[in-house]
Amino acid sequence: MYSFNVDDFCRLHKAYLEQQQKHSGIVLAAKQSYSIGEQLRGLLKLVGSVEAEDMANQLVFLRKYIDNF
Repeated sequence: MYSFNVDDFCRLHKAYLEQQQKHSGIVLAAKQSYSIGEQLRGLLKLVGSVEAEDMANQLVFLRKYIDNF
């Protein structure tokens, strides 16, 4: 899941962990912080460096993959 809705998805992630529920992973970005090109490059870097199985139950901020270019 990729979203700009940081507040709600952080709460949802926390609730899932507390209830021992699983999810496939959440990628968040602050709205209007990055151009579409920066977002795509960051997402491609994330996809190229993290296996799908390793994203399970993770909350990742896209800036980690954008700021390191």
